[in-house]
Amino acid sequence: AVVEKVSATLTRDGMVELFEIKGSLTLTAADDNAALCSVQLKPATASDSDSPATASDGVFSFNTHPKVNKAMYEQTGLLQLKDTNKGFPSARPVGILKWTHSGTSDDLVPLKINCWPEEESRGQMNVSIEYSMDVPHMELHDVCICIPLGTTSSPSVVSADGNYKHNSSTGELKWEIDLIDASNASGSLEFNVQQNDADAFFPISVQFASQRLYCSVDVVSVNAVEGNTPMVYGITKGMSSDEYSIN
Repeated sequence: AVVEKVSATLTRDGMVELFEIKGSLTLTAADDNAALCSVQLKPATASDSDSPATASDGVFSFNTHPKVNKAMYEQTGLLQLKDTNKGFPSARPVGILKWTHSGTSDDLVPLKINCWPEEESRGQMNVSIEYSMDVPHMELHDVCICIPLGTTSSPSVVSADGNYKHNSSTGELKWEIDLIDASNASGSLEFNVQQNDADAFFPISVQFASQRLYCSVDVVSVNAVEGNTPMVYGITKGMSSDEYSIN
């Protein structure tokens, strides 16, 4: 399984305080025989038009499991234990490669949120909120943008791209978009609500998932260590938000 978790802390003015990607490749061997294997990755120099970054462009730092032959991995992209007589643990997921990126540039930030609360009349505020997705080839599924209202009063929604739900018990408005891609890379929501404090609408939290990865880590083959014969394998890929907020 190839998994990436994305965390971001953005300011309401659009600045990036923290942006972090944590990726991992985990191996789950069905039995002890299957655990005596090596995993060949696509060469780091190979570009992937669907990934914003390749493994070789310096965006990510990589770490192999301490028992993996790091020198061999760095030279050939092969993930194999130093002691080839031993296999990976079987019947449970084992992380064999991890990669991280951390920075304050907004180039890779998948979803930017702009929220403008304005006082309309005494005790009433108009809130315009918009999202934008600028990362090429990205697709975000099951997007949920959660806006605190600071009140149990129901908001009056003027317009919305996507769907919305009001939770009166938590005092939150949830803005939901099934899919954000190049066809709807920006969208907006406008509502009125009883409130006189602009700070009440923060922090906004965001959740999403994607089948598109940031890093072009890809498995080419899985082979038995003895005889280097191909083994049948399956792979899943996914990226999702971890802690993602606008403060």
